[in-house]
Amino acid sequence: MEVRVVFDHCPLVLDTTTTRWGPSPIHFEIMWLEHKSFNKEFERWWNESNTSGWKGYKFPNKLKIIKEKLKRWNVDVFRDVRMIKESLCRRARELDALKGSGRWNDQLIQERLVVKCELEEIIFKEEIALCMKSKFSWAKEGDTNIKLFHRLMNARNSKNFITRIELEDRSYIKREKEIVKVVTEL
Repeated sequence: MEVRVVFDHCPLVLDTTTTRWGPSPIHFEIMWLEHKSFNKEFERWWNESNTSGWKGYKFPNKLKIIKEKLKRWNVDVFRDVRMIKESLCRRARELDALKGSGRWNDQLIQERLVVKCELEEIIFKEEIALCMKSKFSWAKEGDTNIKLFHRLMNARNSKNFITRIELEDRSYIKREKEIVKVVTEL
């Protein structure tokens, strides 16, 4: 029998526990950089978060403080984006229906321009978020196929997820507890 010097297999780690290994890292959204108040807020948070101790302690502590402020700011600023988008779309349709009627005036023209600009800004931010989640560099160059992005994100999330295991007798196990039991007993 020949002795193998190098393994030809990749190790597999199966973790079925729901143990939290500490605080989750911040998920930075690129769309935050596009918001008009982000730079000023971030600078203010950085200057406000004073901690004492040596530099190796102060920096991570400062980041921890800013992480919490970022989370709150994100909720305050971006929480109702979907509802705002829907109301802007509704108002744009109403204004488009009034266009050419006897009630159409300069004030409605200005309102329509403002609504369209706000709607474009929201759609742009959504595209930035989707581009970041899909991890495609060509996406930021203009492709707006949102359905494709959602499929790619879902595929990435499910790629490493075991949905079933085929046994030697060609039967399948689909329940998570049974899969865990079979894998841990190997």
